[in-house]
Amino acid sequence: FGNIEYIGDKMWPLIYEARPRGVLLDCSGSVGFEYTSLMMFAEGEERLRAEGMELWLAELSPEALEQVQRSSLGPLLGRERMHFTLARAVEAYQARGASFGDARASRA
Repeated sequence: FGNIEYIGDKMWPLIYEARPRGVLLDCSGSVGFEYTSLMMFAEGEERLRAEGMELWLAELSPEALEQVQRSSLGPLLGRERMHFTLARAVEAYQARGASFGDARASRA
């Protein structure tokens, strides 16, 4: 719990400064998630969505993917924003006609 809270405290200022369309998290360091982490991810996704941004997860282990899908975060992300590899997540995002870092250019 403390680790995800610490990460969030570091990430939010960067996200608000960069204003990306999407935030892609590499979850390769996590075999699975505890309930509190999943709830914080869901709150973060809702917060990003309210700001016109999207949360994407990549490098999900089969166990982590199953946990996300069973939680309230699963329906928020949909299967299209959860991927086993970073490359596949980026490909899927770019197939939609955007890149994770192009929000400022499109808002000019």
